[in-house]
Amino acid sequence: MRPSTALRQKNRIQHLRRSARRTTSQWRRTLTYWLGAILVGVIAVGFAGTADWAARTRGRLLNWDPYVMLVVVPAGLAFSTWLTRRFFSGAQGSGIPQTIATLHIENFSVVNRVLSLRIAFAKIVLTCFG
Repeated sequence: MRPSTALRQKNRIQHLRRSARRTTSQWRRTLTYWLGAILVGVIAVGFAGTADWAARTRGRLLNWDPYVMLVVVPAGLAFSTWLTRRFFSGAQGSGIPQTIATLHIENFSVVNRVLSLRIAFAKIVLTCFG
């Protein structure tokens, strides 16, 4: 191997080592995305488990008395509506139009109010309850 080739090879290796290093801000950004993805997965699994529990409870009620749903469904809907209007204003609907609208809003206080954790929690609980 000629000396100039060895020098080029050494420079190439040093360049690859420098370019492969991640900065602290890059690691923080990557870690934030991974933690967010894991958290969304855990919440989705919990949501599915709660929905399964609600379906089993409904099945037990139907086995007990098939006509009990004539009372439970309207009462549950009225209670869910009352909870939404009283404690979780803004939790009506799917939330998809609100999310799309907040992409075009510059005022972050409005975005935080529309897309809050309280509203997300209410949507999950009220969906499983209803």
